[in-house]
Amino acid sequence: MELLEIYAIGDAIKFDSFPGQMIEFEESKGLDRAAFEPSVYDSWAFFMHNDFQSDEIAVIVHGPATGYVMQRKHDGMDKMLAPSVAEFFEGLVSNTPSRDVFDYEDVGWIYPRALTDEDRSVVDALLAAVTEAEDPYEGESLAALAMSIMLDDEFVARLGGTLFPIPNFRAIIWGRLQKIDSDAARAGVAMYKADYEARSRG
Repeated sequence: MELLEIYAIGDAIKFDSFPGQMIEFEESKGLDRAAFEPSVYDSWAFFMHNDFQSDEIAVIVHGPATGYVMQRKHDGMDKMLAPSVAEFFEGLVSNTPSRDVFDYEDVGWIYPRALTDEDRSVVDALLAAVTEAEDPYEGESLAALAMSIMLDDEFVARLGGTLFPIPNFRAIIWGRLQKIDSDAARAGVAMYKADYEARSRG
């Protein structure tokens, strides 16, 4: 979907029941994050929740998950919201999500879910691109987006058996593994704990 189409649709919707609005095109141009250049992926912010003004909602316009809608979180723990702009708008209009779905720790109204074939391909592409990122923060963003799509069992299968390539992000994975009650998750916790202790000694 072209950006002009997104604005044509969004500007025509009255968000009376939702505390948010479109970000004007000219304003959005100033929201690019210079730290992400050169980028493995790019996103364009088009919508804002009034309670999370520093966490713009954007469509991925280049790279893994192109066309998907994400929330660009100010703390770097970016979150996937919908597989398309159309589904994002449909969700706002027909099934207005609670405020909580825009917090990283809370379940969204679409994600996480059992992965569709398309979702699985997107997760594969996001995780494969982590090591392509020249900026580690971009690599962390790609991983956070993949994590936000996956239910716990899928998360453990994907990320609980090997150490994540960016050391600074390992604590995030370790923290989620600690919340999951399974033998595989506990094995992952032990592996990440041993890695942390070894790096602390070094």
